[in-house]
Amino acid sequence: MGEPTPSDDARPPTGVLRVDADERVVGVDASFCRMFECAEGDVVGKSLEDLLSRRDRRSTQQFYQGLVRHREGVFDALVTLTLGGRDHHVRLRMLRTGGGWAASAEPAFTPGSLLFRMLEAQERWAAVFQASDEGIAILDGGGHILELNPRFHELMGFRSKHGIALSEGALIGRAIADPELLGDALERPPDGPGPSRTIVRGDHVVELRVGELTLPVRGVTGRWVVARDVTQRREIEELKIRQAQAHYAGMAEVATNVL
Repeated sequence: MGEPTPSDDARPPTGVLRVDADERVVGVDASFCRMFECAEGDVVGKSLEDLLSRRDRRSTQQFYQGLVRHREGVFDALVTLTLGGRDHHVRLRMLRTGGGWAASAEPAFTPGSLLFRMLEAQERWAAVFQASDEGIAILDGGGHILELNPRFHELMGFRSKHGIALSEGALIGRAIADPELLGDALERPPDGPGPSRTIVRGDHVVELRVGELTLPVRGVTGRWVVARDVTQRREIEELKIRQAQAHYAGMAEVATNVL
C-alpha cells in the first residue's frame, strides 16, 4: 500500500492574490473570497495599503519594513487585513513574479494551532516589550537594530548630524555603532565591575547592559541591549559622597581645634 495522501479537507485552506509592481491587487481567486467572506470587488483594484488594517499599525509597519529589505525567495509575513468590513489576521507568503507578486494567504488565527500559539506568545512579548520601564533594543548579528521599544528611543534621544531627532522607524536597520547613534560605547570595556556601561545622554545618565541573543539550534544570532535611567541613583550616590566628605572635614576641624 502506498503512503496515505491527505485529502483536500485536511490541507490548510489558502487563497491566492496577484499583486502588480505598484502593490495593487489585480486578481484574487474564489478560495480567498470564500475564506475571508468578502467579494472580489472588495479586493481587486485596491492597494495593499488600502487593505492593511489601520487598527494594527505595528504589523503594518513590520510588513513594509520587511518588504523593503526583502531581496529573494518567499517573503513571509503576518498582517491584519480589512476585508468585507472585518479585520482578519492573515499569513501572507509573497513571491516576486515578473513585475509583481503572487501571494498565498491563509488565516493566521486558528485556535489551538501552532501558529496561533506562536502569535499569542509574540503578542505577550510585544505587550511587555512596549510597556517596559527599561529601554530595550534587539540587534542582528551585524549590530543593526531590528527592534526597539519606546523607552529605549526616549532615553537615547538619537539625532542626525544636523540635529534632527530620529524617529523609531528611522532607526530600524541602522548600525548601533553608527557615530550618530552609540558609536563604540558598546565595544568599550565596562566602566567598573560587571558587564554594564554608563553613558550620558542629554540630561540622563544611562546604564547599558549588553548580552548575546542565543536561539536553539541556530546559536548566537545577535545581541540585546538594555538601557536603564540611573540619573537619580547617581545623584544620590554623589550626594552621599559629598555628605561623607563634609562629615570627615567637620571631624578634622574639630580634632584640629581640640589639639
